[in-house]
Amino acid sequence: MHSKMSGLGRVVALLVGGASVFVACAAEKAVDTGSRADAGLFDSPVDSLLDTLGIDIDPAKDAAADIGEIKPGTRLRPRLRVNTGADGSIVKAWAGTYWDDSRKEECGPRGADGKVRCLPTSVAENTGGVYFAESSCTTPLYYRPKTACGSDGTPAKYIALNTYSGCGASTKVFPIAGTLSTWSTYIKSGTTCVLTTSAGLPGDAVTVGAEVAPADFVEIATTIE
Repeated sequence: MHSKMSGLGRVVALLVGGASVFVACAAEKAVDTGSRADAGLFDSPVDSLLDTLGIDIDPAKDAAADIGEIKPGTRLRPRLRVNTGADGSIVKAWAGTYWDDSRKEECGPRGADGKVRCLPTSVAENTGGVYFAESSCTTPLYYRPKTACGSDGTPAKYIALNTYSGCGASTKVFPIAGTLSTWSTYIKSGTTCVLTTSAGLPGDAVTVGAEVAPADFVEIATTIE
């Protein structure tokens, strides 16, 4: 494994070897002119050599170039978080999510069907038991907390059902189809269906549509370099 050197580091490494030669030449110039200040000997050797060669290095730009590459694809566009200071300073960084141009929604990397895919972020997480809409316990209901919102501030559009195995997790995504006006719902108790009222819960009882096929979401591969 080899280390990755920044652009500034490469320039410095290239120039340090010649710094002593430059200093010697500068000293000779000082003898000829009688002026050490004019020879630039009070500057660092590297800075003086860069000035002589007309090379202008901006450390901030050089460091930013080594942070990483952010590039949109044919479907996913990385979302950026931009911090703008009152003094005019600007910092841009990846927000950790993407915009899916095909599905017209924000998404983020999550485990699904054994792969990492860009799943919607506008989800209500549901790992508990399932409620039902009627006494036959046929139509499943899920809980959407009031705090479950998308990045646009609107209520979550999906229910995410999570299963865990060892160190991994897999998520299934279901679109929310409708909401109930009351939390008078049913739960299964053995083989029977029992009425339950949870009107105090700060959220909605929602119905869902068919699972969105994992292949509908873009697969994301992660490598460590």
